[in-house]
Amino acid sequence: MDATETGESFDPRGLGLSPLAATLRCRAPDVAVSSLVASAVVFALVSDPGYLSPTAELGRDVLGASSDLLVRGELAVLVGVFTGGVHLISLTGRDSSVSLRTAVPHLVAAAVLFVAGVGLAWLATPTLVDILADADRIALSAQQAVLELELFFPVAVGLGAAIPPLLVGLVRANALWSRLGGRTSGVALLFIVAFAAFFSPPDPTTFALYAAPPLAGVAVAVAWVDFR
Repeated sequence: MDATETGESFDPRGLGLSPLAATLRCRAPDVAVSSLVASAVVFALVSDPGYLSPTAELGRDVLGASSDLLVRGELAVLVGVFTGGVHLISLTGRDSSVSLRTAVPHLVAAAVLFVAGVGLAWLATPTLVDILADADRIALSAQQAVLELELFFPVAVGLGAAIPPLLVGLVRANALWSRLGGRTSGVALLFIVAFAAFFSPPDPTTFALYAAPPLAGVAVAVAWVDFR
């Protein structure tokens, strides 16, 4: 998509795609390549994800080879998805109907809030693990589950903090349509459920913990855009 084209050029069936969705439709291979490259780099560089734990007690010798590979794969997939998302937004900015400049304050706020949310939650996660263990919701002996909670729950909190300014910024830039309560929120819900299902340990409590912050973020964004 070059600067003279608009999302409507890539919505021949008249499905009412937003510029962001239309860009994904026509540039999906490019986004996929950037995601795969980022995933491969992370998988190669992060040889022992246990050392990213805030307790630093879950190295490969504790996890075991299979769990180590699984968590490395999950981390690589997560970084790949984020990279693809950033690439998609940058490609959408080439649409002549989109003005990402108007969204810069919101996008910067989203990045800052994401980093702050991840950092604060990462520091608090050992306490959360102890609370869940005391409530018999997670076993401290389940090292893979503990590591997944320590690494990926902070990402859920960061997403919850970043989603409102991100979605509002994309609406202001005309990358998304002016109402978020319909198809956009439905797609966001689908991604949140997939995120929680893929990255959380296999129990309903941690699934709910992963899903709650992003869902709250989407609710705030919908209220901000649709009901102001």
